[in-house]
Amino acid sequence: MALARFWSAMFDTKIASIANEGEANEAHYVDVAGTADTPLLRFQRVPEAKGVKNRLHLDIEVDELDLAIARVEELGGSVIRSTRTEYGYDFAVMGDPEGNEFCLIKPVT
Repeated sequence: MALARFWSAMFDTKIASIANEGEANEAHYVDVAGTADTPLLRFQRVPEAKGVKNRLHLDIEVDELDLAIARVEELGGSVIRSTRTEYGYDFAVMGDPEGNEFCLIKPVT
């Protein structure tokens, strides 16, 4: 649930549904509602911890990189690699509360 709360706050939306909440193995699926700008995101609980780099990596374009980084940290995420420029973008590698990596990106103008 912590990841669903983090991502719903990141995309300024809400938790849409929870499957198996309160059962022995807790919620197997948590859906974060889609918006006009973002798709529905579904989180599936797995028993093992993250061991290596993510197999799926999101790049999230933002208007103001420093403000977006501060928001991630405010929500319980972290900076994994600080801001740098590559391929026409300023970006920072971030981690959600469980260390899953994603980037905040802003086109270089």
